[in-house]
Amino acid sequence: MSQYEELMFYYNGISQSIHEERRKGSYEDDIAYSYAHRDVPVVDRNKFNPYEYKILAWYEKGSYLAVKINYPSAKHYEGNKVLIYDGVHIEELRSLKAIDPHFLDNKEKPTPIARFEPTYEGWEYAIRFCNMLHSERLEMSY
Repeated sequence: MSQYEELMFYYNGISQSIHEERRKGSYEDDIAYSYAHRDVPVVDRNKFNPYEYKILAWYEKGSYLAVKINYPSAKHYEGNKVLIYDGVHIEELRSLKAIDPHFLDNKEKPTPIARFEPTYEGWEYAIRFCNMLHSERLEMSY
């Protein structure tokens, strides 16, 4: 088991992960879905394309969602991005034709509240961040 899969297994509160998807046998279907079932517009190949993406892993805690996405057109970190959302569920993200990883003022589309370095440590920090925000929200609700 890789370090990444060990981390996913360690956080047993994870809604979904690559490890679980592979066990279910639907991981390949998810990758195929990410390209085949969306109308991807033609975009200049030298520019970032938010229409071409693959959701690699996600973690939900309360209303917080950490998601690791690969954008083939992105130049840094092999195109990987780690994003945090508030009030967005994975089903909503999966239904979008495009996911823009940048901070936007447009409230009609989901926009991340935070980003982390797309490394093993960055993913771990993203999970901890979601847990911390969720705990603080629970404490404030009392």
